[in-house]
Order: sequence, then C-alpha cells, then structure tokens
Amino acid sequence: MISPRRYARPAPRLRRSKSALLVVDMQGFFLDPQSPAHLPAAVKALPGTRRLLSAFRRAERPAAFTVYATPSRGPMTRWWHTPCPKDGVYAKLFDGLDAPGGSRVFVKGGYSAFRGTGLSRWLKARDISDLVVAGVMTDLCVESTVREAFEKGFRVFVAPDACASKDEALHNAALAVMARGFAYLSPSGELSKAVRA
Repeated sequence: MISPRRYARPAPRLRRSKSALLVVDMQGFFLDPQSPAHLPAAVKALPGTRRLLSAFRRAERPAAFTVYATPSRGPMTRWWHTPCPKDGVYAKLFDGLDAPGGSRVFVKGGYSAFRGTGLSRWLKARDISDLVVAGVMTDLCVESTVREAFEKGFRVFVAPDACASKDEALHNAALAVMARGFAYLSPSGELSKAVRA
C-alpha cells in the first residue's frame, strides 16, 4: 500500500492572516445514507472538518464550501450515472456543519472547485495565499481542486483526517500524489492550532 508519509515534506508555518478554509462537497449527496452516492467513509471526515470550521470561525478567518450539482445530462452524469440536481435535497451542505460568518457556498458541476465558480476571485479579493482543504472525495474532487490551487499560486495544506474516499487505498494514493507535488499534509488538529495562534 502506498504511504503518504513517504512523500510528505515538512509543512511550513500556516500564515494565519493569509489563510482560508475550503470544504469540498461535504453535502447530503455523499453523507446522507439515503443518497444513491452515499459515501460511508465521509462520516470519518466530519470530526476533522468540524474542528477546522470551529478554529477558522474563532480566528475570524474566511471559509468557503463547495457543493457538487449536475444536470441529468452531461459528462459527469454520463460517467457516474447519478445526477445531483442543483435544486435537489442532496445539493445542500450536510446538516450540522457550522459555517463561519462571511462564508460562501460555491456550486460546481465538475471535479475542481475552481472551474466556473468564481472561487479564485473570492480568495484573491480576501488576499488569501494559504488554503486549507478538507472534504470528499480525496482522489477526485479534493485532488483536482488541490492541483488547480497549486497551479494558481496558493500554498495548499490538506488535512488527511478531514478527507475521505471510497476506500483507504484510493485515499492514501491521492494523499501521496498531493504530498509529492502539490500540497502539505497536516492533521486537522495541528492546522486548527496554527490558525488560532
């Protein structure tokens, strides 16, 4: 099994005044047991995600969320055979995620949180350079978002315990790839302490 630790490099200090949190697709589509796309492992990512949200709220730092929503036709629906209508019950943040004041929800129709959402403008308007990322799925939407964030010049920090995928092998492989070329891996507890410091 691939170990993310093999590729991880020491994380630099998170610059609190330049930081923002991005929570990717922690919504009913993946977390509701009744959803056709239910991801059981996502429940394990909830405590770390909530820890980060609480820390960013207390530090009065911005947080952004994405929700995945697709039409009945299109490349994502053709590939996964499971649409998630924008006005449907599953295209909403999962109950119990406490969004800090001033946070923003971006709706996306593909893997990356940056494609066609205005997220990059929103972050740059707030002078953000350090982006902390949590969410699902580690190997799809999280990794796609992290790659693009890196290419856009952000320093990216990923909290492995606040991310989840379909299985542990995919989760670890994606973390290893991100650690090798795009992001610093750091537990949600350490990132929470850094943003409050």
